[in-house]
Amino acid sequence: MVKNGFNAYNLLVIIMYYLVGIKGSGMASLAQILRDLGYKVTGCDVEGDFYTCDGLSGIEIDSLENIKYDDNYVYIIGNLYFNSDISKVIKGRYEYYSYPFFVNNLFDCINIAISGTHGKTTTTKFLSCLLPNASYLIGDSEGYGMEGDYFIYEACEYKDNFLNYTPDILYVGNIDYDHPDYFKDIDDTFKSFNELSKRVKILITNGDDKTALNLESKNKITFGFNNTNDCVCNYEIIDGGYLLKIKYKNENIEIKYPYYGKHMIYNFLGVYTILRTLGISNKYIVDNIDKLTLPKRRSATKMIGTNYYICDYAHHPNEILSFYKGIVENPLFKGLFKVAIFEAHTISRLQTYIMEYKNVLSKFDDCYIYDIFTSPREKASAETKDKLYTALGFKRYYELPRLSNSVICFLGAGNIDCEFNKIK
Repeated sequence: MVKNGFNAYNLLVIIMYYLVGIKGSGMASLAQILRDLGYKVTGCDVEGDFYTCDGLSGIEIDSLENIKYDDNYVYIIGNLYFNSDISKVIKGRYEYYSYPFFVNNLFDCINIAISGTHGKTTTTKFLSCLLPNASYLIGDSEGYGMEGDYFIYEACEYKDNFLNYTPDILYVGNIDYDHPDYFKDIDDTFKSFNELSKRVKILITNGDDKTALNLESKNKITFGFNNTNDCVCNYEIIDGGYLLKIKYKNENIEIKYPYYGKHMIYNFLGVYTILRTLGISNKYIVDNIDKLTLPKRRSATKMIGTNYYICDYAHHPNEILSFYKGIVENPLFKGLFKVAIFEAHTISRLQTYIMEYKNVLSKFDDCYIYDIFTSPREKASAETKDKLYTALGFKRYYELPRLSNSVICFLGAGNIDCEFNKIK
């Protein structure tokens, strides 16, 4: 059920929620949840259409320059805009909450936070497909709200935002060094994950990940391929995916799984462990496995002529490597020319991992570099960008190359999907 502190109904008036940064992936999901629960929702953000706007149809959205101020609004402020564009809200008499605080206090049910450096959006999506009677907030801008038994939400480590959460169950898929504009190194990153893991009732984590395995928790359950895990998986490649052979406690099960790449097996295996921990039966999981769907911008694929075109959110070197291994393992792409069109996401990440990017992108048969996506939180001169393009050493992308019998992969977390969407 919805927590009383956020019950928008009183005797005379229905309070309207006003979301500052409503087009953000998490905020757009939250807007849909609130609308599903019967609340009135509006908000503001930058101009322009983004993939996150798909679920906001019918919601009035103002520009940031024209924020509405009204005592009847309850303001929810996205992480990007807190303490900046909305000083009048914070310093005034208006009721407001930060996005993570509001999400943490929204539902009075079993709260399940999905975290990890890589794969959390896919894992959240998969769990939402298989866990019955659940509300969910997915980082690809999908959200659904109901008065159910569970609330699944994606919990991002950036700037320690996930430390605002107090979930009952915490999932950690992996821990890698990312967000170099905030974390100093892998030890600094681990420290934040560990602080959260020590608070929760149940920690479910990837036991094959050496960093994640060191997390402290009073009740830790591990999954992976190593026999030392609580939930152990072996697999073999079959037509259309994998045959997963899973052992959990004293039970053995085989599941046909349709997505290629070892990282994709980890995503599902974590979901399976969560479901079994909650008492969801093997029969239910097998009977509903065909309900699994991918989030937006995760291995979105279309075939035109003799070419396959794929759009994927991979933007960290290790994510690109996992993606590459997945397409190489897929029999559908055997013998095809493999091309990457890569959009680097933030200057700081590219500077930190410049050689790692160069090495992993060199695995493709050819590579083109799209314009670097720069965050509002960092400044980048044209000179800095040019030096990074030169250091990468690949051709710049200006238009789609003429290719046949190829797999053309649009990779990145910024605007690269716009180029993918142009292909008809």
